[in-house]
This record gives sequence, C-alpha cells and structure tokens, in this order.
Amino acid sequence: GYITEPFVQGSDNDLHSVVFHFTNFWWFNISNRFEFYEDEQENEVEIKREGWLDFEGQFIFDYDDWHIVLGTLDNCFDLTELLEFEGGFGITHICKIQRKDNACFNLDEVYKIIEAFSYYLSFVRGIWIAQLMVCGFDSDGNHILEEWRNPTMLADSWQVGCRWTYVDSTSEFVAPFAGIMKKWQSSIWHETIKNSIQWYIESLKQFNGYNTSICSLQAALEKIAWVYLNVNDCMIAKDFKSLTASGQIRLLLKFLGIPKEEL
Repeated sequence: GYITEPFVQGSDNDLHSVVFHFTNFWWFNISNRFEFYEDEQENEVEIKREGWLDFEGQFIFDYDDWHIVLGTLDNCFDLTELLEFEGGFGITHICKIQRKDNACFNLDEVYKIIEAFSYYLSFVRGIWIAQLMVCGFDSDGNHILEEWRNPTMLADSWQVGCRWTYVDSTSEFVAPFAGIMKKWQSSIWHETIKNSIQWYIESLKQFNGYNTSICSLQAALEKIAWVYLNVNDCMIAKDFKSLTASGQIRLLLKFLGIPKEEL
C-alpha cells in the first residue's frame, strides 16, 4: 500500500545526521574506509575515516560538504541469495548522511541528497532501488526524528540487472559519484541525468523487446551528446540536427577522448 501523506514524528531543529535503508542493492564486504595522502615532506599519511559501522562492507561517498556512508547489513549475503531465488523486495543496506563539519541541516535539504544518491545507486544496480525509514539524530546521537513517507521513486522487484561494476570486490563505483553530483546540481544537466538514468534502467528490463530498449539507450546518448556539445560550445543546434544519431554519439566520444574500441 501507499501512505496518503508523510507522517513525521519529532523535529529537525537540531538535525545533525539521518539514517535510512535501501532495498535490493548488491551485497559487498569490502570498504574504502582507509585512504592515504602525501604530506608536504612527501611522507605517506594514512587517513582513517569514521566507519560508523563496526563491520566491513561499507563505502564512504564524500562530495562538497557532505559525508555519506553506505553499509551492507549483516544478513545481506543470505538475503540476496534468497532474493535471487525467489525475487521480491528485501532491505539490504543502511545509509547515513551528515555534513563534514557536523553542522545542522533540515529535512528538505537532505532529501535532495537522498534523491540524488538513490538515482545514482539505481544506475549502478540497474534497477530502481528505494530509500525507506528515514530517522534523524542530533549531535549527541539522540534519536529526534522519524519520517514515514512513500519512497521518492518506486522500487523494482529483485532482478539480476546489468552490472557495470562488481561492487562485491571493488570500490570503483564510489569515485564517479562526486562528479555526477556536481552535474546534478547544475540546472542544465539535472534533467538530462535523471532522464538518461531512467531510460537506461527501463531499457534493461526489455519489457517491449530489444528494439524499444535500443531506442531508449539511443535517446539517452543523444541527449547527453547534445547537452555536452552545446554547453561546451562545440556545436550549434542546426549542425547537431544535421547529423545522424550514430554521428552525434561518435562526435561525443571524440570530444570526450573515449576510443570506440573501449565500449
């Protein structure tokens, strides 16, 4: 069923962090908690970021002033095996968002981050995943807020999906998030990113056959090509429209420096 309107218990007047859950994401048991940098004397210094969870299976996503931790739940491995066999929905991961400077924020502000992060993880997963059970905490870790609302997007039942990275053995999908968030906050790119992810995910389901899926992917690539080439003053609309779809995509790859043999 669906909630007719959000139910909020508590207040976000002293909100320092929010915690919520995700459905049907891939299990992983590695972490990027430990990083290294070189100081002025070129000595390698280890940074130990706060892991929040006591077990491995967590990734840190940092961008601008925000700090995001995504963690695998203890029962995730067994649950994903069951989901692969039976399908359906399962709560597989927990997420925490807070500001790096531990400053306060409001619920509307953090929901913009939650929506963007949900889109990104759905892109990685290849199906729509949803956030559930948002709870807020103050600077001392006291539970001050609960919100029950329909997810910002409807989750898909478990499917194998299309892996473009193996999250159970690599943290490679963490790094692109900061770059995508920079574009996400741009009024020019925001709609393009949302549309492209939507068309990509829906194309993987192949509900209406391969031809429909191919058209959806082509539309996503064409839109990305037009926005990129136009924003960077590479081409005007008249010249872009004169190209075939394949020509538009090839031109995008050329300006991005992506060899066709890598695709």
